This record gives sequence, C-alpha cells and structure tokens, in this order.
Amino acid sequence: MSSGLYNSARFSSDMVNDVLDIPSKLVVVTDNNDIDREVRKFKPDVVFIEALWVVPEKFEVLHRLHPNVQWIVRNHSALPFVSLEGIAMDWLLRYPQFPNVRVSCNDRRTNQEFAALTNSDVIYLPNYYPSNFHSRKRHKKHKNRLNVGCFGAIRPLKNQLLQAVAAIRYADEKNKKLHFHINNARIECGGSPILKNIQEMFEQFPQHKLVVYPWVTREEFIHVLRHMDVSLQVAFSETFNVVTADAVMNDVPVVVSKEISWTTWQSQVDPTSSESVMAGMELAFNRSNLRQANVEGLANYDAESVSIWGEFLRPVP
Repeated sequence: MSSGLYNSARFSSDMVNDVLDIPSKLVVVTDNNDIDREVRKFKPDVVFIEALWVVPEKFEVLHRLHPNVQWIVRNHSALPFVSLEGIAMDWLLRYPQFPNVRVSCNDRRTNQEFAALTNSDVIYLPNYYPSNFHSRKRHKKHKNRLNVGCFGAIRPLKNQLLQAVAAIRYADEKNKKLHFHINNARIECGGSPILKNIQEMFEQFPQHKLVVYPWVTREEFIHVLRHMDVSLQVAFSETFNVVTADAVMNDVPVVVSKEISWTTWQSQVDPTSSESVMAGMELAFNRSNLRQANVEGLANYDAESVSIWGEFLRPVP
C-alpha cells in the first residue's frame, strides 16, 4: 500500500490535469536539493510541496532561482497530529516569511486556525478522491468469521487499541471468530506500545486472530480490503482518510469518527467508547443504505474540492 500522502497528492494532481484541464505533474524527489532540477524541467507557475519536508531556508534559494514561481506548502494534518511533529509549528509559521511562499491546509478547521493565528491568507485546498477509482462489490462474507480491517500507520491518535477491543467484544457477542487486520510496517509517533498492547491482547483471546500486513502496493491493498466485512477508522484526528474512501468505493461498510466529516453521521461513533464502536458496527451491517449515503458524501466532497481548486488555479496565467 503506497502512503496516504502519495495517493492524496496523485489524486489531486490527476484531478487538476483531467478535470480542470490544467497541466500538472507529480514528482517524487529524494530531498530538498532535487526541487530546482524538477522545476526547471516542467516550468510551472505554481509548485505544491506536499507535507512538511522542505526546510524553510530552502525557499530563499528557490526564490532566487525561480522568482516568478508561487510555492504552496500543503499541510495534511489537523492540529492534534501537528502537535506530534516537533518541527511543524516552527516551519509552518516561518514558511510565509519567504517571498512567494504560502501555507495551505487540506482541512477547513485547521486552515481557519492558522489563518486566525497568523492573521494571514492561508489557503484551503481539500483532498480529492476519484470516486470512480474502484467502485466494486466486495467479496462474500464468511459465515462464522468476522473480518475487520483497521488499516494504516500505528499512531496514538489513530486509536487502534480501542477499535480492537470493540471488534473482539462484537465478535464474542455474535459468536464469531474475529480476524482483525492491521499494518505493522509504519510505527510512528509512539506507536510501538500500541502494537505491543494489541498483540498481547490477542494472545489472551486465542479464539480470535490478529492478521498483520506489511506496507503493500495499492492494488494489493484494495484486494485485501475487498475481503473485509467492515473497515474501522475511528480516529481522534483526521483530515480526509483515504482508507475510508477506498472502503466506501469498494462496498465495504465503514465505522468512523466525526473527524471524517464527509461520511454520513450515522457511520460516525464516539472514539472513546468501545460500545459506541460496536453499535456502529451493528448499524453498518444492517443498514445497507449507509453505504450509498457515504458514496454520495464522497461525491459531494469531490465536487466542492474541484470547485475550490479551480477557483484558486484558474486565475494563474
């Protein structure tokens, strides 16, 4: 599974190319020193730096080399996640001090927070997800097995332990063997104790199984996802969540927190309560109309995203 950041950047670039009909190119570089070379090749008017990896001082050099380029640093995290990145606030507040550099957030709330804090023009540029990307029927359910996906990097604010507790309780209640599916290749920001706790919890419940995956290609991930009975993404903080969009477009029921705002409220549960997550699972299994509501929610989000990006980019010569 390629990273959520890469997928988000690719989807946005493809949307600018294919929907807005504005030339766009996505480039993955090794470090700050590759930026000049790629800009010289493509000669863009606007360059989007996806996430916080360019040291602020680099923009002083880049401005001298490309004085007419507008640089947009896109932050993909809400403030709770930002607080876990030690350089984040320093860099986000320093970027606009350099010529032609602006900060953008993909989350409306975070964008408003930074605009109010800095009294500056922070740009809201939401994610985009190609809603026809997969749109397939998932595989048939197992009669006596419950496949629960809780994919993504292991981080405190992703809340995987509580979701694992809820899944075990729900499987016991339904007299089913639980297969709880997670990734273990990206342990970030204090995630090691979370994975350890999940592993040791499943050792105490041998009737259930913890299924662990490396970070696989996107095609492999979609294949795995389509075998899930439900996808849990009940996080404390999110801005979009590609995994949930993937599940929705592959007919997999979802249970989320209100942080994934484009989903229907009926799919959103309390991230501090395993009983609330269990209730959300029951609703997801028994209310097939929720899946369509989430497809429509994603489509509405995409339409707004196209409009916002178009309004920002089209005035550029």
